[in-house]
Amino acid sequence: MLTNRTITKARQIGATAFFAREALLDALTTGRNQIFYAPTPELAQVARAHMQAAAWQVGVNLSINDAGHVLLHDAQVSFLGKENYCAGYSGNVYVDEFQ
Repeated sequence: MLTNRTITKARQIGATAFFAREALLDALTTGRNQIFYAPTPELAQVARAHMQAAAWQVGVNLSINDAGHVLLHDAQVSFLGKENYCAGYSGNVYVDEFQ
């Protein structure tokens, strides 16, 4: 199933936190990979911080591999900036900002 959503002024309304929680739930329940793509690696890490906070609330411990990806059971959650190569990734994609 393909879902395409675009939200205007997402940073101001907390969309990154919302989608981080959504991605956490999807990764835990389905095992599908999740990919957060942001303008910079630092902004991508904001989504990781939101996901970490949500995981703590539900008692899930996030483990991180050597490449900096979060591992959840069978799923890998990647946090990428525009400097990263994306060709080798697959999964649900969350784009934080675009023009």
